[in-house]
Amino acid sequence: SGCRPRDRRPHATTRRRADPLEVFFAEGNWYCWAFCHLRESERLFRVDRVHAVDVLDEDFEPPEETARPADIFHPSDDDPRVELELPPDAAWVIESYPTEAVEELPDGRRRVRLVVSEQAWLERLLLRCGPEARVVGSPAFDGVARDVAARVLARYDEGP
Repeated sequence: SGCRPRDRRPHATTRRRADPLEVFFAEGNWYCWAFCHLRESERLFRVDRVHAVDVLDEDFEPPEETARPADIFHPSDDDPRVELELPPDAAWVIESYPTEAVEELPDGRRRVRLVVSEQAWLERLLLRCGPEARVVGSPAFDGVARDVAARVLARYDEGP
């Protein structure tokens, strides 16, 4: 019939030496972008699929320019969008995540529009940006920052 059944064997485990260049969270998983010495090129590793890590007593110089991993997240037109006003010290958001719009505000803040893959991602982003980051013009996400901050504070109140 011209087709073969898929190979159902688990992926082979290999031992590799890798120099990590970047670790990031996308689409519900943690990834490590690293130079793989086995393949002699940069590779993307899903952290939950790494069985063990040995930290070597060696330093390495990361290359000045690396090819960034292919986009993990491919938004659709149906994915929700959020507009955030970010303080000047949260400009890293613009460099770290794909933005659909960026507007410089007179006070040094920036208004950005981002696609939200999941609310938990937005919550983590808002916590990292600090209390000066605000959701604006996005009714579906009003109160997200307040709610996640309250949940985090409640955990501290619970004690050990």
